[in-house]
Amino acid sequence: MRREDIITQKSNPLWDFLQAHNCSFYSPLSQDDTSDWISGNSMQKYANDSVVWDSNLNMWMFTYVSGQPNANNAYYAKWNLASPILSGSLIHFCAIAEVYSYDSPTYTPNTILNYDLLPTRMGLAMYANQNTLSQCCQTLDSSGSVTKQYQYTNGVQNLTYTYTSKNTMQYQDAIRIGVPNSNVARKRFAMRNFAFIFGNILTKSEIDEYFTLI
Repeated sequence: MRREDIITQKSNPLWDFLQAHNCSFYSPLSQDDTSDWISGNSMQKYANDSVVWDSNLNMWMFTYVSGQPNANNAYYAKWNLASPILSGSLIHFCAIAEVYSYDSPTYTPNTILNYDLLPTRMGLAMYANQNTLSQCCQTLDSSGSVTKQYQYTNGVQNLTYTYTSKNTMQYQDAIRIGVPNSNVARKRFAMRNFAFIFGNILTKSEIDEYFTLI
């Protein structure tokens, strides 16, 4: 279904959910729709073979292309956001998607695996089980005097990590998939139904609701 079709269907539960939670970015990443529904912007591939359709999974595979530089522009795919995130904004957001990991994922609080914000190269990821389609979510919650990171996979919270200070953002005008800035980070994975919500944290029940709607 095209973005414009969703917007005109006010009773669509997924669109209602995205609007209610002030979603900053959403792409179904289906074979015929890789756009961002919030901005209407198209997906920009780093190279034609950095995003490849996997007909067995019916998902796009995102992969490292030989010779990609270790630099701020080294993404697999990216989208320009509808509204930029201003410098000094609290790191307070939620990223959620269905993820398939072809390779063994790196599982640490700051693992660099799936999604990122340009231009900081602040590697952030969702932990997916290898060779299995997983429902994944990560939140960074800046409240009080600290920032806490939470990860969920298939409805189970598998990580809580506390940073000792309340962290803020640099100016951001794009979101990307893939942060191939080291050998560890050059992983192959597929994603679909990818949403990014800035300034709001989904509760466990809201995370579960999202996956019932997609």
